[in-house]
Amino acid sequence: MREMDFVDEYYADKDLSLLKKLTLVIPTYNRNYYLSRCLWYHAHFPFGEIIVANSSPEEKMVMNRETVAKIREKFEANVRHLECEPETEKYGGDIYRKWRDAVQHMETEYSQICTDRDVKVPTSQIKAIIFLDEHEDYI
Repeated sequence: MREMDFVDEYYADKDLSLLKKLTLVIPTYNRNYYLSRCLWYHAHFPFGEIIVANSSPEEKMVMNRETVAKIREKFEANVRHLECEPETEKYGGDIYRKWRDAVQHMETEYSQICTDRDVKVPTSQIKAIIFLDEHEDYI
């Protein structure tokens, strides 16, 4: 069992169990540092799954694969590394293709895209899940 850190301590008294309904999709391309930081943070939380949709060239792809494996082991997190086709659009237009590819593999009720530089607030995600559960017409 790993030692608690400041993220665990901050959320220790919060019920985050509804996050099991959510797959977090993290598209990435050539940004290993940002991805590792993003995964480290999000792996603290009980998401149904985290899918890394990676379209990096082979050298960076290997590094991201290793990062996902380390995070999966350290946090016992449900993280999947999805290797996507190489980038074809300038300025990140492929992000939607990667999200589409990831959603085809998900098994949860909801998904949320999270760039490799973002950190999401889990208590806000839970509020959104509760809202969507109560208002099916928004889905």
